[in-house]
Amino acid sequence: MTPREPWKPRVLRRFGRLLATAFALAYTALVMREVSGEFNARGAALVALLLYAVLSAFASWLSDRLGGAMLALASLVLASFVGVVAERNQLSAAALIGGPFLLAGLALLLAAGLHEEWLYGQEETGAEQ
Repeated sequence: MTPREPWKPRVLRRFGRLLATAFALAYTALVMREVSGEFNARGAALVALLLYAVLSAFASWLSDRLGGAMLALASLVLASFVGVVAERNQLSAAALIGGPFLLAGLALLLAAGLHEEWLYGQEETGAEQ
């Protein structure tokens, strides 16, 4: 019988996936409501970036490493875009948009690393997988 994975990677994985999914859907709903009346180039770029964030959140449910890397990239791109486009409080806007995705991506990458470490420990002890 295979021993259960430790609690840290499981909690980090769930936290990262739920955080990414919640913020991706919330931001997408907010942006779609705002740009639905007047759709310009900025709105199209933001919608495309948020679509990438939604795809990254979906990828996090399939693979911790892939989803974490995609979310980290999404956070940097979104924060850069919003920081440039924002008329006031660029730093606050960039942190508010990119922060949750960066936190979720780092949590998923850390969970993947802890999971690999646990698997390596299982192989070392000769436990069945």
